[in-house]
Amino acid sequence: LSNNIQSIGGTQQDYIQIDLSGRKVLFNGDPLPDETLPDILLKARDFAVGLTNENFKLGLSDLGEAKDLHEINHSEVRDLIEKNTGKLPEELSPENDIKQLGEDEK
Repeated sequence: LSNNIQSIGGTQQDYIQIDLSGRKVLFNGDPLPDETLPDILLKARDFAVGLTNENFKLGLSDLGEAKDLHEINHSEVRDLIEKNTGKLPEELSPENDIKQLGEDEK
């Protein structure tokens, strides 16, 4: 996503803002750190980002449109999770923090 945003003149800060806006939609305002996301939510985020990236291939070239589309993709993935699990993304149990797991092995 970062490369696609930069390809239309966006900056790293634009990427951070667009990514954060999608994450906020997925988690209803308060994004969780990737390190604690259960596998299904990591895949959900990846899928939503992939959908946005596909639109760049189709000619998406405006940062505002990219942000809006990224939020829509995350919203639709959020709805799919709720429909299929009966839970909202923020209600799914977090995994052990990946960073913490690495420190426990030391």
